[in-house]
Amino acid sequence: MVVALATVVGILVLVDPVGAHALLAGSSPANDAVVEVPPTELLLEFDEAVEVATDGVRLLDPSGGEVPDVVASASGPTVRARFGALEQSGSYTVNWAAVSADGHPIRGAYLFHLRERTLDAPAATVESGTPLSAILVRSFGAALALAGVVAVFAAWFGGTSTRRRWIAVLVGAALGAFGAVLAVGGLSGGSLRLAMDTTSGRMTLVATLVAVAGLVASRVRPNGHAELALASAATVALAAQGHAVSIPPVALSAGLTVLHVAAAVTWGTTLVWFERRSRTASPFALVSIVRRSSPWGIGAVVLLAVSGAALTIDRAGFDELTSSTYGRLSLVKVALLAVAVVVAARNRWWLAPRLDVTPTDDADVTDAADVTDDTSGPEGAGDPSSRTDRDPVARLRGSVRAEVVVLAAALLVGAVLAQVAPPAAPAGATGGSFVERMAFGDGEVELTVDPGRRGTNEMHVIAIGADGRLMAGIDDLTLALTLPADGVGPLAPEMQRISTGHSVSYGEFPLAGEWTVEVTARPSKFEELRATFTVPIGE
Repeated sequence: MVVALATVVGILVLVDPVGAHALLAGSSPANDAVVEVPPTELLLEFDEAVEVATDGVRLLDPSGGEVPDVVASASGPTVRARFGALEQSGSYTVNWAAVSADGHPIRGAYLFHLRERTLDAPAATVESGTPLSAILVRSFGAALALAGVVAVFAAWFGGTSTRRRWIAVLVGAALGAFGAVLAVGGLSGGSLRLAMDTTSGRMTLVATLVAVAGLVASRVRPNGHAELALASAATVALAAQGHAVSIPPVALSAGLTVLHVAAAVTWGTTLVWFERRSRTASPFALVSIVRRSSPWGIGAVVLLAVSGAALTIDRAGFDELTSSTYGRLSLVKVALLAVAVVVAARNRWWLAPRLDVTPTDDADVTDAADVTDDTSGPEGAGDPSSRTDRDPVARLRGSVRAEVVVLAAALLVGAVLAQVAPPAAPAGATGGSFVERMAFGDGEVELTVDPGRRGTNEMHVIAIGADGRLMAGIDDLTLALTLPADGVGPLAPEMQRISTGHSVSYGEFPLAGEWTVEVTARPSKFEELRATFTVPIGE
């Protein structure tokens, strides 16, 4: 109980306000774009599939009033919001809220400008991230359900009743479903629909239904093979939530996560089963049990550590292990697994051999694990009251219980990790040649960046009029380069005029990442044209 409380307190300290994995990759009208023709719909493009409520997109006019009858819908990674024609010139604020495939809520705001710029920042700000209460409910539910699955497997293999164990699985799975609804905005019908529309939310429902089926099976046909199949199905359903079903490639992420959770369940089942057998078995029988069960337990711990390290490196990388919430929690889990490996090795190769005794000729070595009162061997060796044997047995049982505590803490941290967003790599960080056009006064401006890599890039800026020709009167095009994530800029590369409406620069991008490139021009003393591009620069 003390360890569990300390783990929860540690999680509360480590977990910052948590964002989600899905990111807004683009929009139309684009962020900070100046458009001449009033749009009648907004398009938001995300880097993964999302769900959105019909009122999930709000549009505020230049005076801060809400544009009526904005209706949003989602199809895969695209959110479309339709509305009537806009009449008022000025800056419009887009406030959006969606739910990513892993069940995390995502929110944001940006501006676009109709004919003229009147605002420099959105009229209303929004908070993004999963509420801490939802994180704790979902995490505790997942940990309780997995602990229940471990207890079901251990009871099934031990030939004891599984009925009460299924109740733990059911309560934990139901808490997970409740937390999924809580995460997306409360207990309204709309939140329930949104949560269950996500892949992760649906898997919480599947886990709950499987737990109900397991409880029924434990009453109709106790310890039948149906329970074994249902416990395995519950393991998969509990694993296939959170990041497992949202981080591409999903097949690899989900498969590795299921393997990781299955290893944890195998490890836990081995420990609980052994602890129960050790309550009545003789020292000689305990040696046999250790020899038969330790390959499963140690193999599961090693598999758990390897798959966990692979998931951590893939999702956080080495650079984010200490600077992100996900990375710090991953280090806590790695430390717990390291402790588990040490304790498991100590049990197998140091404590267990101290129990070794020689059975009499009539002792059944094959079934030694079933012996409950073996007095064979050296005098007093099998006597549970013997001080010689009682201390090694007590030490082994105590060490196994410590391993169970480590397992419980690792399960809890792992459940929290499923709710905490990994550090997001900048979209498009691989770079590559960039060409894009945006509205520019009554025409457009085209920006070309080549090769789109860190270092010197050739940058062409071409202003095109409404007639499709180079825009007249544009002789002074300027660039401002900013990397907001690292606080770099604005950098102002020197521009070389090629002709009216066309300039070139050899700009220097010192770091990889998502750069903001602002193009400005002054066709007259009282007029300024501006367009802002988001340019991915790779290594």
